[in-house]
Amino acid sequence: MRNAADFSVVLLAVIVCGCGSDSPATSPVVTSRPALVVHPVFHTFVSGESAHRPAIQVDILDASRGWFSTAKLYVAVQSSRFPAETWVILPVNVGDFAGCRTRFVQLPFEVNSNDTIVFNLLDDIRMTPEEEQRVMTGCRVAGYCILHAGSLYAPAMKPLLVPTVDDVAVLLGKAFIDDMNMRKFQNFGTAEYIASNRLPESPHQANRLTLLDDANYARIQLRIYGPPNSLQLENELQPAKTAAAEQYPGFQ
Repeated sequence: MRNAADFSVVLLAVIVCGCGSDSPATSPVVTSRPALVVHPVFHTFVSGESAHRPAIQVDILDASRGWFSTAKLYVAVQSSRFPAETWVILPVNVGDFAGCRTRFVQLPFEVNSNDTIVFNLLDDIRMTPEEEQRVMTGCRVAGYCILHAGSLYAPAMKPLLVPTVDDVAVLLGKAFIDDMNMRKFQNFGTAEYIASNRLPESPHQANRLTLLDDANYARIQLRIYGPPNSLQLENELQPAKTAAAEQYPGFQ
């Protein structure tokens, strides 16, 4: 099992792929490249089926940091198929989610039977206010960011979920934080989930997975499921994308 010190995040940019052919006797025919079978970033299998892409319900049990302050919680997620330096990072009770006790997000990778998903609960203790704002803006688009090789990236949904190019650098695009030092986080607990042949369709059908801190104290509970329809719809994400582009010119 990898620990939080290994983290690295990834940001993905929209790639439009296609080709055309002209013929004097026929109208131009436009075809699109087929989706890849193995994800270039995550090394997971790709089917394009929402039910294979785990969603999580995160329930906060205790976000306290000592007696008088509240922890700034994130969950770092990694599949057993991932490269060691790649994690999915999602904010839990910070930024737009400040004050939330429960949140839902569907992850950008698929799982197969017996894949292991590692969840690390992190508390931000050293990020600057500017870094915090950049992370919030990046995660606002899809509900998560990708940490890869020490840099943070904000994913473009469609090419990330069903990639059609195998160039990782093209998929990742430009980082919005080039140096994310994971010593800025304190690990509040770790848990593992082994995927079954078929994920439950709703959180109500899923068992609870509890993340415990070093004192064996429960901090959050997770429910992992595979919704038949994607939780992230493009028309719902557009306002957040517009806001991110306005705040950071050139932000994908």
